[in-house]
Amino acid sequence: MHWPELDEDISTENLLLGQPSGEGGRSFARWKEWYERKRNDLNQGRRQEGTPL
Repeated sequence: MHWPELDEDISTENLLLGQPSGEGGRSFARWKEWYERKRNDLNQGRRQEGTPL
């Protein structure tokens, strides 16, 4: 399975077995930055629309 946001390929078998991804710290840091930007963008949009967070 390909996860484009992380640019990672994830083994479906390992996913179903609950195996760790083996993902490096650098890859995780990139994902965390991406996630925080997306969350901030979403929250900013809600504030502009007057929608409760």
